[in-house]
Amino acid sequence: MSNCFDEYIELIKCSIKAKEKISTMTYVNISTMTIIAQLDQEIDISILNSNFSTTGYPICTIIPAKEHHEYNLTARGKKKKSFYNQTTIRFVDHTTKSIKIFSNGKLQITGVTSPLEAEDICKIICTIINKIPFCTCNKIDLISYKIAMINTNFCYNVGIDIKELKKLLTKLPNIQVSFDSDRYPGLNIKHKNSDDTYTSILFFTTGSVVITGVKSFKGINEAFTIITDIISKNFDKLKTNLKVNSPKTKKNILSKHNGYYKKDLRCAGIKC
Repeated sequence: MSNCFDEYIELIKCSIKAKEKISTMTYVNISTMTIIAQLDQEIDISILNSNFSTTGYPICTIIPAKEHHEYNLTARGKKKKSFYNQTTIRFVDHTTKSIKIFSNGKLQITGVTSPLEAEDICKIICTIINKIPFCTCNKIDLISYKIAMINTNFCYNVGIDIKELKKLLTKLPNIQVSFDSDRYPGLNIKHKNSDDTYTSILFFTTGSVVITGVKSFKGINEAFTIITDIISKNFDKLKTNLKVNSPKTKKNILSKHNGYYKKDLRCAGIKC
């Protein structure tokens, strides 16, 4: 995952440079990542559920799956069959982390906001499991993990003429742009990355931007650079008089520098 860390730091640097050009812009925010990890042996889910105890910090809770003949209700009231070969551990720090643990040692982690957090969470899960006798045959450890999805967002905090932006984007290579105000309130942009994968970019008249559908920070970097470059070069032409309410900021739980948690920047070798 060394490349992942390098790409993550490059994204931070690109965000800082972009904000230097347009001061109203927010720093890019990793809203959530989904991580798939693999531990080195099978886990007895029944023993884990029966003998679970949290770490000192963070305070974790366990949510056992229902029996195989039981069902959960979805948000729409539909019945959804539960997986009885898994359990879920949750905790809350600056985001809500949910770790689905399968009997084959697979982990599905949501709520992560950096690669560093992914490693830390895997260590926490291994610590919890290793404290429980007979939960595994031997001491369990992490084999590997990979990014399954990254969602990011940022905002210019000024109105943007997205019809004019669409004209500019259609002139660029590897870009597909669609806009149908009756179906969706923003530009739907598809960018073909250098590795032939595609990144989805949603751009709204309020200046809010969402980048999604990506499995690597390299893809985020490419899309972010293209969008911020074209906006900065044409900002006076694209900005409108639309009144935009600044988004409410969450209370800072951890000390920040340039909009990023200092603990993440220090671990990445950036002085702050």
